[in-house]
Amino acid sequence: MNEGASSGNATLSGALEDVLAHAGDLAKSFRGEVPGWVAAELTFGQLRLLFKLSSHGPTSMSGIGEWLGTSLSSVSGTVERLERHGLVERHHRDDDRRIVEVHLTDPGRTLLVDILGIRLEAIRRLLGVLAVDELKDLDRLLRLIIERTEGTAS
Repeated sequence: MNEGASSGNATLSGALEDVLAHAGDLAKSFRGEVPGWVAAELTFGQLRLLFKLSSHGPTSMSGIGEWLGTSLSSVSGTVERLERHGLVERHHRDDDRRIVEVHLTDPGRTLLVDILGIRLEAIRRLLGVLAVDELKDLDRLLRLIIERTEGTAS
């Protein structure tokens, strides 16, 4: 690799690190937006599980273990804590009583809607500091990222 290419990679790497640092700073500003009891009581893994159940529907305990990349005993503890908050329920499947599925409850769905609404409002406030032409530039860059990564992210 020649010196020019190496310098170009270092510049790209530095620019990427700057963007990640600034994105992290923006993300920190969202912490105060989440209801206090959620921030104090629910872990990232528990919230992640709630969002997964919201998008995929009732799922077996082993399926949740696969999602979270964790053991069945860990899944049981996570589900138990969410049950105590009334956010999920466990039910035996009708067609195979050996399989226990976890279902999102109405309060669980309401919490997710609240969190998404809070986050959207926070993002709206943050983006509101940009001028119209700056918003158009940001939109163009986001579309470019989506276009270049289509099918590669999961």
